[in-house]
Amino acid sequence: MPNEAETARSTVSRHSTRRWLPVVLAGVVIAVVLGALDVWIITLTNDVLIREADQQLRTAALLGASQVRGEDLEAITDRSDMSKPEFHRIQSTLSRIRSTSPGFTWVYTMRYVGPGDLWEYLVDAEPFSLDRDGNGVLDSDEVATLPGDPYHARQFHEVMLLGLEHSSARMIPEPDPPWGVLVTGYAPVYDAEGEVKGVLAIDMVYADLLKKSDSVMFAVIGVSVLLGFLLLYTFYLYRRRTVAFSQTVLLQKELMEVTDMFAKFVPENVRRELERNPDASSLQRKECDVSVMFLDLGGYTRMSEIVEGESLGRILERYFSRFLEVIHRHRGQVNETAGDGLMVIFQENAPVGHALDAVEAALEILEGGANINAELEEGEQPVSVNIGINSGKAFVGLNRFVGLTGERYTYTATGPTTNIAARVAGLAKEGDILLSESTAERVREHLELERVGRRTLKNVSRPIMIFRPLGAGRAGRVDPLVAHQTESDSD
Repeated sequence: MPNEAETARSTVSRHSTRRWLPVVLAGVVIAVVLGALDVWIITLTNDVLIREADQQLRTAALLGASQVRGEDLEAITDRSDMSKPEFHRIQSTLSRIRSTSPGFTWVYTMRYVGPGDLWEYLVDAEPFSLDRDGNGVLDSDEVATLPGDPYHARQFHEVMLLGLEHSSARMIPEPDPPWGVLVTGYAPVYDAEGEVKGVLAIDMVYADLLKKSDSVMFAVIGVSVLLGFLLLYTFYLYRRRTVAFSQTVLLQKELMEVTDMFAKFVPENVRRELERNPDASSLQRKECDVSVMFLDLGGYTRMSEIVEGESLGRILERYFSRFLEVIHRHRGQVNETAGDGLMVIFQENAPVGHALDAVEAALEILEGGANINAELEEGEQPVSVNIGINSGKAFVGLNRFVGLTGERYTYTATGPTTNIAARVAGLAKEGDILLSESTAERVREHLELERVGRRTLKNVSRPIMIFRPLGAGRAGRVDPLVAHQTESDSD
């Protein structure tokens, strides 16, 4: 089986492949598109060059034909006429025409003799064979034609016949031509009477035309390569940014999920403070005025002995879910949970305000518990909700604990106010709400209270007067709440 290192390398390899594959595919697409574009541009350039050559040849042929006298052309029949002055006049004119453009390969005159496609040469701009490339051999394109030499026009015949009527030009490849593909222009040569005595022809080798497009072709290819590189690099940057953005979004989503999960275990005010100030400096312990509520479910211990764990958890969840809605609505923060009990801190208001929040929340919780009990199915055991509340100064903030396993922080309220709230809650039985004297003093002008009596609490130096808000479960009863505690009422 692969070890961890091999698995890691395989994962990195797959990630690298997934990252680069779109870039490679984009490069292939860009290369194909730009290649097709290059072919189109070069083909278009060649077509433009051919059309320009056609027009140039037709114009040059017309101008050249206008300088040749038809009577001179008619006087030339075979090579014996090469000594005539008419021949030299025509040859001089053709040479001058040829010298006007280096692209003109051959300039000559011809006459149609028939039948079929039979023509004959008359005068060439170069009437003598010349070894132009200096290789010591007269190549086929270096042998001059002489007056009277026959020429079977084949596929040139049609355009040459048009040249007897008006100027014409066409690119026609010959089968296995020694000079390659030709672009030829023709124009009629007239005598003084307006009769056509032959045609003047100007040839350009297509390969020579392509030389003119070389600079265009290289420029197009160069620009395409540069453009392709820029497009590919742009796509690479876009892809990298997209991947980074996707990873950031995924990371943020995962972080939000983790944050939401941990938020369920962190008091709401702590979460808000951490969002505003991640260094948690505002969460350091400081003395604040708070109201602390302790809540537990009476009968839970007895129920846990007869109800299975999973069912017991569902019962606890049913009650506490209802209670948490009430607590949040009254701006309370659940600080600790322990089995069947909750510790809640109220501080998001003025001293009287958060005390009222705590007592009103307790009354709603008691009512909610009674409603759940009424909804129980046959065989399910009802539970009572017992609540104790105290108000006063407490140290609220982070408490740091250091142990062998590391550091741990808790956010809570500590001090006598919290201790007394826990002791008062211990006095409540059978679905009761009990308030300390401090809390009662704050809410007595807003709620009707019942004096229960003065109670001595464990680890508290002086007896505490206990009150109950009217509407709580044991209203009207003033029985001793803890049998072993000393009662010293002072009405």
